Amino acid sequence: MDDWNQSKLGSMRELVELRRLDPDARTFSLHQLWSVLEHQARVDPRYKVTFLTLHARGDCAELISRPEPEEFRVAREQHDGFSIYDLTRVISRSDIEGGSRTVSGTFGLYRDVAEDIWTAFTSEGPDFLKSGLIRFIESFRPAVASIHLTSEQLRHLFESLEEATGCKILVTKAVLYSHREEGAIDFKERSYQELFNFAEAEDDYVDKIEYELKKDGETVFHAFTSRDGISYYYDGEIRYLRDTFLPALAAMASRTSELFENRERDLATDVLKPLDIVFNRDVFTSTEDNLRLIRALANVDRSGLAVLHKNPYLHVSLLDFYDGATFDIFATGSNRISIIPGYRSSVHALSRVTEQIFKGFQEGSIEEELQPEFVLADFLTQ
Repeated sequence: MDDWNQSKLGSMRELVELRRLDPDARTFSLHQLWSVLEHQARVDPRYKVTFLTLHARGDCAELISRPEPEEFRVAREQHDGFSIYDLTRVISRSDIEGGSRTVSGTFGLYRDVAEDIWTAFTSEGPDFLKSGLIRFIESFRPAVASIHLTSEQLRHLFESLEEATGCKILVTKAVLYSHREEGAIDFKERSYQELFNFAEAEDDYVDKIEYELKKDGETVFHAFTSRDGISYYYDGEIRYLRDTFLPALAAMASRTSELFENRERDLATDVLKPLDIVFNRDVFTSTEDNLRLIRALANVDRSGLAVLHKNPYLHVSLLDFYDGATFDIFATGSNRISIIPGYRSSVHALSRVTEQIFKGFQEGSIEEELQPEFVLADFLTQ
């Protein structure tokens, strides 16, 4: 590692504190790092750590050490169970004064309890998070993919957290969106069950939640989570995040990715490996419902959509421009959608498609589909 990279990595505030505590150590453990995160939160009321839960094929830590886009420069420092990276991005655009600007900072990465799930984290500010780290991670799509959760999965996470900790969970702020209308609904202080019950009754989906854990009336933990796998740690006993919430989130994300893996159509046998999205009520009752699903799928960014049949039954074909994945999507019942991957598919592409359906149309559960009775004519424009 050259002197420039070493000096940048050495400036990470958490490593500075670890080296102050143990100046002779060359590497540190993940357990030591967690302790420093909690210490920093106690001494600095403005401190916040952002955690991004990711799905990756193979060794994510090694993969992101070799960025391809020239706008990124990265250096890696290996520790016991985690890596620290210095990241610099040069953003060149005509609307920027001088034609470019530089975003730089440090972040960490470790593999979670599930083999295919990784967690990136940083205590840098929002500009580095959005314009640096998130854009950097996105440059590795589809090999690295963000995760997405439904409102019901978020509810289960909070139920697991409450049961495992014996604490009461108070939602201090939340953002909900309607499937049918523009705009967000903000909520303040209520129990998490009240929040999810309200969202279900109003046919809304839960997007973001800021919450506290209460024990004997005292706040012992303060954090935030969102449906796109981003969590914030503000303060309190970090073990609730480390030992309970993030592992449960990783396990949930891994189960979904297992459903999405290896779904492409088999070249040798021409076998289809479809998935179903099943809704708890009838969602296809008129032609307008078909059109609502078409509009939702049309909003999948960097994709192409062809409507092959829209009335009385719906059949569309979608192409993901990131990796060439293709899908035939059918409304196969009043409460069911079938997604049939083509000869190319990926966790990243399936995650994008299902999340857009959940946000723009209706939330449902993803299930293995029973062998469909499709014939060749079903795939031809009529």
